[in-house]
Amino acid sequence: MAVGVIGEEKPRYFSIVRWGDAKLTLAQVKRRLRVEKWLLRLTATGGVMFFLVTLFAVMAYGWITVGFLN
Repeated sequence: MAVGVIGEEKPRYFSIVRWGDAKLTLAQVKRRLRVEKWLLRLTATGGVMFFLVTLFAVMAYGWITVGFLN
């Protein structure tokens, strides 16, 4: 048997044998999905920020070295 959690962009399914055998409650599943969504957003944002900081650092270093050499 599978329990589907609908209400997100796409339904997610968690497999259980019987209702009494479920290790997670519906509230726990929803919380886990919410945490998963936030972690994905934080990871993407962190990656973009790291890229931008690195880009600006390289540009600044290049500007300093080229500016002083000319």
